[in-house]
Amino acid sequence: MSFTLTAANDSDFRLNSWNWGVVHHLVSQAGIFPEEMWEPFRYNSGAELESDQVTALVKFLETGVLPRMKPDQRMFFDGSVTDEPDDGTFYREEGELWRNYSLHHSVLARLIGFLKESPSPITIF
Repeated sequence: MSFTLTAANDSDFRLNSWNWGVVHHLVSQAGIFPEEMWEPFRYNSGAELESDQVTALVKFLETGVLPRMKPDQRMFFDGSVTDEPDDGTFYREEGELWRNYSLHHSVLARLIGFLKESPSPITIF
């Protein structure tokens, strides 16, 4: 499953649900947006981010998340960082499900670049 962010000029950026899940969770935990506004972005629902919301999201990701990782690292839901490569293991045990979701530094950097360069609104499918 993947998420596609589409800009007003029809350019798009795709990322998998494992990466987007961490982005969504970190933004939610930081309280960048009201929960009722941000929750629909967890699903492929066609929710839209307006220009001021994109700016707030970029600021948080660029200053609050990206500096916590080095290239070739990835971040989990809880904000912890690892340099261990994702080996594709699908964790099924209740206490290990969180290990399925990680945000790669390279994906985050490309996401920030897309959001900064693309005209709003940004629609997420």
